[in-house]
Amino acid sequence: SNKDNERDLNRFLQYSPLKQDLILTVVITREIVSILLGTLLYTSANLRAQQQLRIWLG
Repeated sequence: SNKDNERDLNRFLQYSPLKQDLILTVVITREIVSILLGTLLYTSANLRAQQQLRIWLG
């Protein structure tokens, strides 16, 4: 909810700049990793499907 977000933001802003940087780095890294993993999983699933189609279609 918005109240929770506001509270989290206020808590975040009370941290030291160094801690803020660290948290942002962790959050961004996690996002990037999940996007990369998603892309990899999607790509490998796609490749597997294409191979399976080739086998079926001979």
